[in-house]
Amino acid sequence: QAMQWYQKAAALGDDVAMYDIGYMYDTAQGVTQDYSQAMQWYQKAADKGNVWALTNIGSLYEMGHGVPLDYGQAMQWYQKAADKGDDVAVDDIGWLYADGHGVTKNLDTAIVWWKKAAALGNQDAIDALKKNGQ
Repeated sequence: QAMQWYQKAAALGDDVAMYDIGYMYDTAQGVTQDYSQAMQWYQKAADKGNVWALTNIGSLYEMGHGVPLDYGQAMQWYQKAADKGDDVAVDDIGWLYADGHGVTKNLDTAIVWWKKAAALGNQDAIDALKKNGQ
């Protein structure tokens, strides 16, 4: 039933509902998992400025779910979300640097990004900093 309500709200232009539909397809909540559908709905939400959709598009590219694996695209989408203050995207950029995915591996740069994410309250970044002696 949630999907029906989200679809009605999305038809009225609600970006959060568009994001929620994408998330349901992304995580197989009440629907069959379909990364292609997730991407389409995230894109609609992102076009309306939804920051969570920007981050999740980056994640789809980082994982190669429904799109070709592309760390460069992941970074671009994460950066868009980070520019809007999304702590998850800021943390994810740190991990791209820590793992050397699409960028030169650089723990110092990762730590800079994790500190930014931690300042925004991101627990994963706080844990990464502790794990790396920060």
